[in-house]
Amino acid sequence: MEDPSGQTGEPVRPTVMRPPGLEFALGIALFGFTTMVFILVQSVLFVKGVVQHTPALQAHGSFMDVFQDPLLRIRMNELIFHGDLVAKQALWSGLVGIVVVLITTALWKRNHLAQFLGQRLEAGFH
Repeated sequence: MEDPSGQTGEPVRPTVMRPPGLEFALGIALFGFTTMVFILVQSVLFVKGVVQHTPALQAHGSFMDVFQDPLLRIRMNELIFHGDLVAKQALWSGLVGIVVVLITTALWKRNHLAQFLGQRLEAGFH
């Protein structure tokens, strides 16, 4: 008699995968983490750049003391369109963002990373 399921040959092996809801939630959480890291790096680099362009702010002992000085806000408003400062901030925060995206994607997809990034086709697609 023929098998009603239509399967012949090897038995089906279970795969280890997360449920779709958990997979989605993990992806959203990692996206939020990546966004926060990107914004934090961008903010720190901008404040450091403002301090480097302002000799009066360089006199402060530590990085955290700079935030108490009202001159910081004035200089931030003046330097927000400074091309070199913004370019440096965008370059480094972008590079850190790319690295964090790749790391979090590797943690999220684990063994399926190459397939997720489009570097390998699924079996059956030729």
